[in-house]
Amino acid sequence: MTIDSSRTIVRYFCLWLIAIFYSSTAQGSTRVCTGEEAQKAEAVLAVGRSWENLHRQFVQYAHCDDGAIAEGFSESITLLLADHWETIRQVSPMVASDPAFRKFIIRHIDETVPGERLQRIARNARKQCPRNLKSLCQDIQAATMK
Repeated sequence: MTIDSSRTIVRYFCLWLIAIFYSSTAQGSTRVCTGEEAQKAEAVLAVGRSWENLHRQFVQYAHCDDGAIAEGFSESITLLLADHWETIRQVSPMVASDPAFRKFIIRHIDETVPGERLQRIARNARKQCPRNLKSLCQDIQAATMK
């Protein structure tokens, strides 16, 4: 084997590794939710009643966002939006610094949420939106109509 063919093989190998890396990161987190993590996520979701706690849970357990855990996230998010709208300003720095958290909030305004609660959320977003959160409020309203 010549030096040139060895270099070519090394180049192709490096390109292959780069392609594998980018394809896995482009598809999102490849982190698997363990049974222990799922149990912890369900336990903390039951008590997560502030935007700060919810963001912390998102950072820690977003990779477990499926099934009962996803329903727990939907429950926590929509209860905050429906019954504790006065806290919406607290979410502003979190969604500004973490766009994935904003998408996460909107995604969890879903079909698992009771219709009456969705109506309260839509009304809150329409009538009581802080000026600096107009875009978020519009997205919240749109999500309640799906």
